[in-house]
Amino acid sequence: MGDDLQDTQCEPETVPWFRLRLVSSPSTLSVSAQHKALKRRIQGHFNYFGVSGNFISLLQVIEQVKRAWYKWLYRWSQRKRLTWERFADLLRDFPLPRPRIMVRIWGP
Repeated sequence: MGDDLQDTQCEPETVPWFRLRLVSSPSTLSVSAQHKALKRRIQGHFNYFGVSGNFISLLQVIEQVKRAWYKWLYRWSQRKRLTWERFADLLRDFPLPRPRIMVRIWGP
Protein backbone atom coordinates (compact mmCIF):
# COMPACT_ATOMS: atom_id res chain seq x y z
CA MET A 1 0.00 0.00 0.00
CA GLY A 2 2.88 2.38 0.70
CA ASP A 3 4.25 1.77 -2.80
CA ASP A 4 0.94 2.93 -4.32
CA LEU A 5 1.21 6.20 -2.42
CA GLN A 6 4.74 6.69 -3.71
CA ASP A 7 3.48 6.34 -7.29
CA THR A 8 0.89 9.11 -6.90
CA GLN A 9 3.34 11.65 -5.50
CA CYS A 10 4.66 14.26 -7.93
CA GLU A 11 8.03 15.73 -7.24
CA PRO A 12 8.86 19.02 -8.98
CA GLU A 13 12.23 17.71 -10.13
CA THR A 14 10.61 14.78 -11.97
CA VAL A 15 7.95 16.71 -13.85
CA PRO A 16 8.95 16.59 -17.56
CA TRP A 17 7.34 19.86 -18.59
CA PHE A 18 8.74 21.55 -15.53
CA ARG A 19 11.78 22.78 -17.35
CA LEU A 20 9.50 25.56 -18.58
CA ARG A 21 9.86 24.81 -22.24
CA LEU A 22 7.03 26.99 -23.43
CA VAL A 23 8.32 26.91 -26.99
CA SER A 24 11.77 26.58 -28.50
CA SER A 25 12.57 30.15 -27.45
CA PRO A 26 10.44 31.54 -24.59
CA SER A 27 11.83 35.03 -25.02
CA THR A 28 9.95 35.35 -28.31
CA LEU A 29 6.61 35.08 -26.51
CA SER A 30 4.90 37.94 -24.73
CA VAL A 31 4.34 37.63 -20.99
CA SER A 32 0.62 37.03 -21.56
CA ALA A 33 1.37 34.20 -24.01
CA GLN A 34 3.85 32.66 -21.56
CA HIS A 35 1.23 32.96 -18.82
CA LYS A 36 -1.41 31.27 -20.95
CA ALA A 37 0.94 28.37 -21.77
CA LEU A 38 1.98 27.99 -18.12
CA LYS A 39 -1.63 28.01 -16.91
CA ARG A 40 -2.55 25.29 -19.39
CA ARG A 41 0.37 23.07 -18.33
CA ILE A 42 -0.15 23.65 -14.61
CA GLN A 43 -3.88 22.92 -14.83
CA GLY A 44 -3.17 19.71 -16.71
CA HIS A 45 -0.66 18.76 -14.04
CA PHE A 46 -3.24 19.41 -11.30
CA ASN A 47 -5.86 17.40 -13.20
CA TYR A 48 -3.51 14.41 -13.33
CA PHE A 49 -1.74 14.60 -9.96
CA GLY A 50 -4.48 16.35 -7.95
CA VAL A 51 -5.44 13.48 -5.71
CA SER A 52 -5.93 13.53 -1.97
CA GLY A 53 -2.66 13.25 -0.09
CA ASN A 54 -0.73 15.10 -2.78
CA PHE A 55 -1.51 18.73 -1.97
CA ILE A 56 1.92 19.58 -0.54
CA SER A 57 3.61 18.35 -3.72
CA LEU A 58 1.27 20.50 -5.81
CA LEU A 59 2.23 23.53 -3.73
CA GLN A 60 5.90 22.74 -4.33
CA VAL A 61 5.29 22.52 -8.07
CA ILE A 62 3.72 26.00 -8.09
CA GLU A 63 6.68 27.45 -6.18
CA GLN A 64 9.16 25.86 -8.57
CA VAL A 65 7.20 27.14 -11.57
CA LYS A 66 7.31 30.66 -10.10
CA ARG A 67 11.07 30.43 -9.66
CA ALA A 68 11.61 29.10 -13.17
CA TRP A 69 9.36 31.76 -14.74
CA TYR A 70 11.17 34.47 -12.78
CA LYS A 71 14.46 33.10 -14.05
CA TRP A 72 13.26 33.25 -17.68
CA LEU A 73 11.91 36.78 -17.29
CA TYR A 74 15.03 37.92 -15.45
CA ARG A 75 17.20 36.75 -18.32
CA TRP A 76 14.81 38.23 -20.84
CA SER A 77 14.87 41.76 -19.44
CA GLN A 78 17.98 43.55 -20.66
CA ARG A 79 17.45 47.17 -19.72
CA LYS A 80 15.88 46.87 -16.29
CA ARG A 81 16.53 43.87 -14.14
CA LEU A 82 13.43 42.16 -12.87
CA THR A 83 13.21 42.21 -9.09
CA TRP A 84 11.12 39.88 -6.95
CA GLU A 85 8.88 42.84 -6.06
CA ARG A 86 8.17 43.55 -9.73
CA PHE A 87 7.64 39.83 -10.32
CA ALA A 88 5.09 39.76 -7.46
CA ASP A 89 3.24 42.61 -9.19
CA LEU A 90 3.32 40.63 -12.42
CA LEU A 91 1.87 37.59 -10.62
CA ARG A 92 -1.00 39.78 -9.41
CA ASP A 93 -1.75 40.69 -13.02
CA PHE A 94 -1.12 37.16 -14.34
CA PRO A 95 -1.98 34.78 -11.48
CA LEU A 96 -1.04 31.13 -11.67
CA PRO A 97 -3.67 28.49 -10.85
CA ARG A 98 -3.98 27.49 -7.23
CA PRO A 99 -3.43 23.83 -6.38
CA ARG A 100 -6.65 21.88 -6.01
CA ILE A 101 -7.46 18.31 -5.19
CA MET A 102 -9.44 17.07 -8.17
CA VAL A 103 -10.09 13.48 -6.99
CA ARG A 104 -10.60 12.35 -3.42
CA ILE A 105 -9.36 8.80 -3.09
CA TRP A 106 -9.30 8.76 0.74
CA GLY A 107 -11.76 10.07 3.27
CA PRO A 108 -15.15 11.75 2.79
